[in-house]
Amino acid sequence: MVKITYIAEAVPNPAACFEHFWNNLPWEQRDVPRRECFFSDNGKPYTYGRGLGAKTYYPAAGWDDLIAEIKQKAEADFGVKFEACFCNGYNDEHDSLNWHADDSEVIDHKRPILVFSFGAKREIWYKGMDGIVHKQMLESGSLFVMPAGMQLTHLHRIPKHSASCGPRVSLTFRGLLQAHEIGQDERDRQKAIDVFRGLGLL
Repeated sequence: MVKITYIAEAVPNPAACFEHFWNNLPWEQRDVPRRECFFSDNGKPYTYGRGLGAKTYYPAAGWDDLIAEIKQKAEADFGVKFEACFCNGYNDEHDSLNWHADDSEVIDHKRPILVFSFGAKREIWYKGMDGIVHKQMLESGSLFVMPAGMQLTHLHRIPKHSASCGPRVSLTFRGLLQAHEIGQDERDRQKAIDVFRGLGLL
């Protein structure tokens, strides 16, 4: 069983944070049921997905000040760098995110992935290779920590909500590999994908 950390009140003034993010981030609306935007230290594009489903995101021109502040505190708290932040904006209960792992070849799986939530409460579901689904309600201002290596053994999703709800913003901080480091993590990632497919979980 993977060890998940959940902190209900990780960020002060979550309502004000939500209003800032919802109204000021450089959102894109693509062919997915949510808004998206991406920030990074290295200024390079970020691609996830495979084949026709692959999507590439180009980082915003400079970090949003409030996201940079949350990032700085998270780096101090966890003792690691987070070079990138992927942001999702969910308009209502119909917006969602399907089963996936944050397993791009540039992700450093030796570092955790942090999910900060603002706005409406939504559930995150996650499952390992046993197929058992676990659920956690994500409150406004909360932090959900996916430990190092989890993306190689688990999938997660934000399902459609069963009741009417307002908008939500998530900030997902992750560490990125340097170009010369990409290799073994990619081989481990591909092995995990093959296992999930073999078990019918993808």
